[in-house]
Amino acid sequence: RLDAHHLTPWSLGGDTNLRDLVSLCSHHHHLAHEGGFTVTRADTGRLVVRAPAGWEITPVPQLPPTRARELTTAIEHAGVTIDEHTLPTQWGGDKLDLGHVIWTLLPQTPHTDHPPTQPRPTHRRNRRRVTARATADVSPDTLNAHA
Repeated sequence: RLDAHHLTPWSLGGDTNLRDLVSLCSHHHHLAHEGGFTVTRADTGRLVVRAPAGWEITPVPQLPPTRARELTTAIEHAGVTIDEHTLPTQWGGDKLDLGHVIWTLLPQTPHTDHPPTQPRPTHRRNRRRVTARATADVSPDTLNAHA
């Protein structure tokens, strides 16, 4: 949803016409009214946005033109088929265990040398790997008995 923002505030006599209005999303419209940001139109017609401290927020440069058609033609010429089987996932549909992800990424120190207390993933491949990391000193026979 977009809001119409008056460049010259309506309460100060700003006209409700296309020259004096710009479309802003509700978040940026709020920043213009409550956050101290200003939006003005330069003599060239370009919109100028300034932060509360007064510096200009420069526009993001345009992305270069894509070469999508060229890439698509090269893929077709090479006889490659890209479909739902091109890059299969090994995800079993399990809910993300954020505690385990963080524990895995943290360096293992004496106070983090045990897995989080949340239930382990049910996907067999993940469960074996998790158990192996969490219990590196356990024999493979023990791991296979729990898998």
